[in-house]
Amino acid sequence: MMGEPVAEMCDQLVKAVNVMMDAESSQIYRLEALKFCEEFKEKCTFCVPCGLQLADKTQTAVVRHFGLQILEHVIKFRWNNMPQQEKVQLKNCAMGLLSTVSLFW
Repeated sequence: MMGEPVAEMCDQLVKAVNVMMDAESSQIYRLEALKFCEEFKEKCTFCVPCGLQLADKTQTAVVRHFGLQILEHVIKFRWNNMPQQEKVQLKNCAMGLLSTVSLFW
């Protein structure tokens, strides 16, 4: 069960991703959504739980892709500073994701 702040952040990220991908969105809204997503990846402490939630197979393909990008960013740029327990959790969840993904999404 996700905590309230994590669930709210996931909802905001889904909305931002959808704004970025919607051809009807104005360029200003798309840029704001992109900035929000990039700042989230750089600064938010909820990257791992949100990334895992967005990468879930119940999400749309674009949202899942963004969730995986979040997890990739965490591994590339934060791994050395993560507590061991969080590293183990992320590794186990990533392996679980890999085991449920088909080759033909």
